[in-house]
Amino acid sequence: SVAVIMLGGIDINELTTAEYAANMRAIVETSIQRGVIPVLTTFVVLPEREAVYPRSLEFNMALLDIAEAEQTPLINLWAAAQALPDHGIGPDRTHLKAEVGAFCSFDGAQDRLGGTLRNLLTLQALDLLRRDVLTG
Repeated sequence: SVAVIMLGGIDINELTTAEYAANMRAIVETSIQRGVIPVLTTFVVLPEREAVYPRSLEFNMALLDIAEAEQTPLINLWAAAQALPDHGIGPDRTHLKAEVGAFCSFDGAQDRLGGTLRNLLTLQALDLLRRDVLTG
């Protein structure tokens, strides 16, 4: 089994980096103990959200550290979304931008919509796991 995990976008409002890292580490360790491959996903926060942007970077760095320490896959949505308009964030300035009918239209929508980019990266990660790990 595989679990795609993306948490933190709301947690930055309430948790310290240490609390977030401990919670994420517990999720990863529990997943592994139960035979589930955890796939961590970084998240995007706009730099204009000055009150939480620095903590969002710390949270994402914690995810990178956990993925490295546990040798688990990581989808770096934050890095991939940097090239998108508004880093893939929609008009509410919080959630990934999406358009009805373009959630999985990988015909260029992934170059302007954060939601479509996330779906593409997730499918690519799952395909890689399927080819290299799950079939043997």
